[in-house]
Amino acid sequence: MELVFMPSLQHSATIKFALKIIIDHISEVFQELTQKTYLIEKTSFDFSGEQERWMITQKITRSLTNFVPDSLLEPTTHCIYLMISEIHYWIRDHYSIITYIEKRYFRNHFSWGPEGTIDREKTAKALIQNKSIDITVRFVIACIYFFEYDILILWSLMTELQKGEILHIDSNPSVQFWMKWLRINTKPTWAQWIRKYLSPRGILQIIIRKVHRKPKRCGRIRLSAIFMHLHEQSRLFDFKLWSQHVHFDDFSFYLCYQFEQQMSLNAYRAKILSKKPSPIDVLKCYMTSQFKFFLLSSDNHPNIFETFLHDVLCVKILHVFLMLLITMIGLFRAGYRLAFEPKKFHDHFLALLFSATFNLLLQVMIMISATIANEGADEVEKYLPCWIPKHGDDLKLEFETEFRLNKNLSLWKVYTFDRSLLVTSFGTLLTYGVLIGTVGRVKNDDIGYSKHHQVRDISPILKRYPYLENSKEWGSGQQCMMKTRSQATMADSGNGELLALLAEMKKSMEAGQERLEKEMRSGQERLEKEIRSGQERMDEMKQGQEKLLQEMEAFTEEMKTGYEDMKMVSLPVLAVLLTTPHPPLLYRRL
Repeated sequence: MELVFMPSLQHSATIKFALKIIIDHISEVFQELTQKTYLIEKTSFDFSGEQERWMITQKITRSLTNFVPDSLLEPTTHCIYLMISEIHYWIRDHYSIITYIEKRYFRNHFSWGPEGTIDREKTAKALIQNKSIDITVRFVIACIYFFEYDILILWSLMTELQKGEILHIDSNPSVQFWMKWLRINTKPTWAQWIRKYLSPRGILQIIIRKVHRKPKRCGRIRLSAIFMHLHEQSRLFDFKLWSQHVHFDDFSFYLCYQFEQQMSLNAYRAKILSKKPSPIDVLKCYMTSQFKFFLLSSDNHPNIFETFLHDVLCVKILHVFLMLLITMIGLFRAGYRLAFEPKKFHDHFLALLFSATFNLLLQVMIMISATIANEGADEVEKYLPCWIPKHGDDLKLEFETEFRLNKNLSLWKVYTFDRSLLVTSFGTLLTYGVLIGTVGRVKNDDIGYSKHHQVRDISPILKRYPYLENSKEWGSGQQCMMKTRSQATMADSGNGELLALLAEMKKSMEAGQERLEKEMRSGQERLEKEIRSGQERMDEMKQGQEKLLQEMEAFTEEMKTGYEDMKMVSLPVLAVLLTTPHPPLLYRRL
């Protein structure tokens, strides 16, 4: 299923002539393109290599200036550039296997269509049938394009060692699918199994694994080969991945499928523009070689270019609105800190100045460019009807109908860009900056004044030093504090005497604080003296205790010696008493 384009005879002849030139320089083109790293990036339309492709085109067409007329040189150069872009996208979609194929094979195996595009299926068939290419590489190509007959034949011819090296060449989800399907004993048909394998959940798991692999080892999915075997939900989900994980030319297949279903334009736009691919990707795809005819053709959809351009502008206008909002916030932040908090951010002065300058320049560039565009559109709207001939009433009516719509660049349809918007935005920033800065400064002054002049709470001091409450100095200080408080309350009622009362209150508070500090210092000194005298008494008590212990020890020693002496005396006396003949007499004597 393909979109059929009918280019003009002149364009067909130019394509055939450009094709012969491309075939002669195919090796050089491949050599130049395969050295560029942007080919393996994830984006669907990476125009970072556009300049390189134009340089390759100029190298090829430089030799044509001698024998090609100037009238044909420009269209020929354009066709050559489009063919080089077609080769670029083919290499990007097959980058993992390009290094395993010699460049000379592409000269004879590349199959081109009449509109200057590569017939990928015929090219893949030709590469698979070339036995000079490694069998594992041919098997990978067959898996990518779902050529079941070639897959079964090549699988039977490969050894186990070769089968183990397949995923090192390309870990494409299609290759993984066929490897698993071929190893199943009781095989269902691959068309039945692909529905489960490439369901939305399965696709997400494959993408997650693909992100952690090197881009060179994991190619894109050939969605058109399996599209008709998937469920409707899986088809829409897989097509949303077209910009990053699907082949470039699969978009034409999807367009053809949608047109055959005879969808209305609104339903067509709703499915095409849902999430991914984005409107910008679709418009870029239309502007490339094979879709340009479809874009310029008025037979299919006359308003399709305006439709996609409107979607692109809606996305861009939202981005511009958010960008202007962010730049105004950044400019206000940097200007406020530089104007009202210079001491706090003194070390970051250069960073704030650079931030303010950058945001200011970006805001001015956006506003001025949009204003110039709107003014140019107004001039065109004003002077264009004057160039229409008098008999062109229908054309004038059509222009007037279009001009009534008032299509101007605006901030997401909130405010139209004009010269006054620039002055208004700066005036708004200045007004709010001065207002917020003034309110903040007054609030800070009130807080600082209240902190400086507030009466201290001295209840913790009285709990620590209770003898101060009964002293004469404390009484006078307390009276002074009460006097200052009463004066402060009186000052609130009289606006004229406020400054005098505040000064007097400050003096009285300072005098009272000085007296209180003196009392505290004297009380602290007396307390320290008492503590020192108590420590001396404790030392004397310890010395007396030590002396008493020494005397007790001496007394115990004396008692021990007396007891020993008594023992020595009492034993002989007892012996004499027991040996006497007249013990009663002795007892009586004793």
